Amino acid sequence: MLAVDSSTPPPVLVPEFTGGGPATTAPFTAPTGALLLVAAQVGSTYAGGSVGPWITDTGGLSWQLAGRAGGTSAYDEAVLWWAVTTTAIPRTVTVVGASDNSYAKYAQVIVFTGQDPGSPIGTVAQGTATGLLSVQVPCSRTGSWLWGIYADWSNGAAPTPGSGVTRYSAATPLTAATLYCTAAGAEGQPMMLSTTAPSGPLSWAAVEILPVAASGTGTGTVSGLGTLAVGEGHPHTSGAAALRGTAALSVLGGSAGQPGEGSGQISGNGVLTAAGVCHLVGSGQIHERGSLTGRPLLGGVIYAVPNVQAGRIDLQVAWTGPNQPVTVTVTRSDPTGTVIPVRSAAPATLTSGQWVGADVEAPADRPVWYTATEPAGSAVISQPVTLPGSTGYWLISPGRPSLSMRITPAEDHATTKNRTLPQGVFQVLGREDPIVVSGRRWAPTTTLKILTFTDEERRALEALLDDGQTLYYRAPAADAAGDDSGYIAVGAYDSSRIGYGLPARVHTLPVTYTGRPSGLGRAASPGDGIGAGGGTGTTYGGTWADVLATYQTWADVTLAKTSWTALETAIAPAAAPGSP
Repeated sequence: MLAVDSSTPPPVLVPEFTGGGPATTAPFTAPTGALLLVAAQVGSTYAGGSVGPWITDTGGLSWQLAGRAGGTSAYDEAVLWWAVTTTAIPRTVTVVGASDNSYAKYAQVIVFTGQDPGSPIGTVAQGTATGLLSVQVPCSRTGSWLWGIYADWSNGAAPTPGSGVTRYSAATPLTAATLYCTAAGAEGQPMMLSTTAPSGPLSWAAVEILPVAASGTGTGTVSGLGTLAVGEGHPHTSGAAALRGTAALSVLGGSAGQPGEGSGQISGNGVLTAAGVCHLVGSGQIHERGSLTGRPLLGGVIYAVPNVQAGRIDLQVAWTGPNQPVTVTVTRSDPTGTVIPVRSAAPATLTSGQWVGADVEAPADRPVWYTATEPAGSAVISQPVTLPGSTGYWLISPGRPSLSMRITPAEDHATTKNRTLPQGVFQVLGREDPIVVSGRRWAPTTTLKILTFTDEERRALEALLDDGQTLYYRAPAADAAGDDSGYIAVGAYDSSRIGYGLPARVHTLPVTYTGRPSGLGRAASPGDGIGAGGGTGTTYGGTWADVLATYQTWADVTLAKTSWTALETAIAPAAAPGSP
């Protein structure tokens, strides 16, 4: 039976106008195998962007994202995470804003016991609303609970729960609260979280906590995919048969050898044994007539959140259920019908059912959405998201995003574009007008003028330009130069002082627009040094110049690298000769 353990710590609130910072719980010691659910509200930036909520703990748990909503100019962000403890040790849990830690935060950790040890999470829902909270989901298993996070930045009063709903904790002036409903009936009956006051712009997320699956017996015929180990006799007689695996199993009720009316399905890890009767140990239930039902397979979800400070869209793919794919391919789409694979996520490898990364090449002020497709063809799509133009002007290195930086354009940057084309003009004797033969016009060229004000900023720009790679120049669409966003190759440039003895410089960059470069690039993730021009981490997508700088001969290359993939994905820039 589900229960809230006495080790559950009190909620923690970090007000916005006290300097902000992380929201860290008091130390607590949860039992081994306990389910930890973290309900958090995190304030959005005044520019209307997410601060990239992130979670850590001192015990090194593997946290899974359950639900997430909001994070815009109208709504704060409501987030639910969960993890299962492996040891009973003292720990604290911390919620931070990965890109900006100065905004308000509320976090409540709930420690559960009696949850399903294999698949503790059932139905998940999230969303935003203007008014009152009213969310209803079907009960997946008799005895399950529905818990949720309520986030409203505007009212400054704890919400009043609706009928059958309990407010577990709350914090003001955020109007943050953790709500739950334990009044679910049998499987398939509705469970609801609701409020009766106040009315406001709210975001919410809700998750069903599943209890340990009941076990039972029933006679029937076993059919399905898997390895069937038969002992003495036959599954329909006194012999023993075991079917183990994650395949879908169906049980037809009735006496041995005579299927009856019931039918059902189990999804998940478990053991189904038959010794004259069917007995289930695992995630599922046997009901009358010998039918077997269980929680259906859960698919994936993809979250896309604008990160204004880092100039990118943070992405998270979470795939739940027993049949998790090893990889997914993430693509970006826009209203024009253009579909572009996200660099470093084609494919992306899932770890514990999750992948976390970022799209550093997302356009500004244009709605886009993301699709994660697993190898079998199943796909999930994010909500449309827009990186606001308030992120500013950027020079982005697609292959090495840690070098990317926000730039300050000079007043006369990109004032003129030049579009040349191959053209031959032929004067013919006896003919007044010439014959003109033209080819397709070439990509434009222009001049970008960039200001740096400190030596650190100048060195960051030099490191970005010295890399010699194709860059993505992004300007806000609202700016007069917004149409100038695109991939560029920078030629020889000049840097001039602004005033004697001052570190400020103006850098004049002749650029040629070009196509999107190929290659995977290094994955960007929350906490990465993007925007500082000095991030750390392995560099991917090496060039031939990097190979020449690293190895003396081709024999050295073939000794060190066993494949083209190994060569492409493990060459760091500016490596010393002879280094690996």
